[in-house]
Amino acid sequence: MFRRRSVSPTLVLGAALALLAGTARAQTITSYQGPVVAPVPYYGYAYGPYYARPAAAEIMDSYGRFLINKQEASRLEQYVKQEKLVTRRKTMEQWAWELEFTSKVWEDWRKRAKEDQIRRAVEDPDFTVIANASVLNDILRELKKLPAPNSGTSPLIDPEALAHLQYTSEGTASIGLLRGERLFWPLALTSREFAEEKKSIEQLLGRLKTQANTGQPNPDDLRELRKVMEAMRDHLVCCAKDPACEFSNGQLIQAKNFVNRVHAALLGVENNPDIAFYFRPLQAKTVSDLVQHFRGKGLVFSPANPGDERYYIALHRQMAEELQALRGTKP
Repeated sequence: MFRRRSVSPTLVLGAALALLAGTARAQTITSYQGPVVAPVPYYGYAYGPYYARPAAAEIMDSYGRFLINKQEASRLEQYVKQEKLVTRRKTMEQWAWELEFTSKVWEDWRKRAKEDQIRRAVEDPDFTVIANASVLNDILRELKKLPAPNSGTSPLIDPEALAHLQYTSEGTASIGLLRGERLFWPLALTSREFAEEKKSIEQLLGRLKTQANTGQPNPDDLRELRKVMEAMRDHLVCCAKDPACEFSNGQLIQAKNFVNRVHAALLGVENNPDIAFYFRPLQAKTVSDLVQHFRGKGLVFSPANPGDERYYIALHRQMAEELQALRGTKP
């Protein structure tokens, strides 16, 4: 008979621990590291991450990205066009604002300049601008815009002054020199060199005044007077070029201006069919009456004849007082 051997507990425990250690080491070394099944676009499922995609899938994928990029480019193009329109609209709005702002600034500046011009015309004008009637016309335009005052409050005009006030229509040459009782010749034209021409001019002007008061002047007299005036102008030019001329430059300029004014008066006579109207004296008692007459007939003041400046100065003061009273700015 066989004899049964006994197994030590210590030996059994050691063998169990060795077996567990071997199993754990085997599991660590032999764990599965293979591919994982995953979905593939346009081609179902495939093994990855090391799977090889078919060429058709690559083509379809590329074409899909191309279509997407194309739509994105189109959308971006439309966005850029819209932004350009927005920018253009804002540019036009800015341009319109600048135009309106600039126009407003210029209009304000024009109003201020005009007010300054009227203020200077009323308060402190130069003698020359009173004599050439520019200041009187500035005040006249302002008085025409205002309602007429009562006759009792408007300044009275000296009846003698009315005969010395020269007037004409807008855009019409003044005939003021022809309306006077006589011509005030400049010093240079009173010399013996111009005696013959001066005599002919005075005779022709006398006939023209009589003809103008009764109707239309004689065309032959007008042509003859123009020839004489041209001859006097040429004579002045030759005298100015002559080194031995006895007249100063100022005297020659004064004489030339006189000839030009007479020449302009002749143009007014020739081109005005109602010339008799402008030879009539003014009829007015007050400044208000004179303004209403000028407004109704479309008249303006023309430069004063030599020797009539004092009447213009007196009328300027009266018109300035009238404008200040109507505006409520009278000191």
